[in-house]
Amino acid sequence: MVIDSLEQLYQLFSENTYVFRFTGIKFPVAQMAFELENNIIPNYLPVWQTSINWETGEMKKFPINDSGKNYFGGWSILADKPNYDSGWEPTGKFLSGRSFNKDYTNYKVPTELYYGPFKETVDLLKKHDFEPYRVRITIVKKDHELKWHSDLNGDNIVLRFQIPIITNPSVYFCTRKQKWHMPSDGYGYFLNANHEHKVVNTESHRYIILANVVIKQQHLPFLEVLSSEVFHE
Repeated sequence: MVIDSLEQLYQLFSENTYVFRFTGIKFPVAQMAFELENNIIPNYLPVWQTSINWETGEMKKFPINDSGKNYFGGWSILADKPNYDSGWEPTGKFLSGRSFNKDYTNYKVPTELYYGPFKETVDLLKKHDFEPYRVRITIVKKDHELKWHSDLNGDNIVLRFQIPIITNPSVYFCTRKQKWHMPSDGYGYFLNANHEHKVVNTESHRYIILANVVIKQQHLPFLEVLSSEVFHE
């Protein structure tokens, strides 16, 4: 599939979910994996979005192996404050009936984890004019899944840029009819998240860079459609 214009891309995104590999940048995933395993995981407690107190908005920090039923969390690289545990307020429409809509475009403050290969990754996105904001390292724990939800941004298409750091073949991004596996191959994967979706992981913990970005005309020649498989609940 050749995407010639942003209008064509947004029309596709309004109708269905698509996942594209962006071939224009090779990211330092091996270096990020090393830092993650040897510095961040041992020294920084991840914040768990799934520990949220819905009345106060408070979220807790636990070591990964002591986080109990909490299955989604991580560390911020760009956020609203210079702290890795900021910027984790949920957004989206959930099956529970809760709905949150927040503007994250000013979440561009570097945290203490904006260093080394993580800084290099954000700087590569800036260099290629993606205008990244709200950049996080996220975890989906083994034998867990993100529940069905759709991300919100008013009436706009919600764009996500994912760079798998450590993953496994059992991790899938799923809609009601399709599923995609994004390998840790050094490329980023671009998708729309405004349709209902979830992530399933039946093996080891999965870690990715999850960034909000702005896609522009000059990015389109580097988009390759990632093939999907049929998904059955």
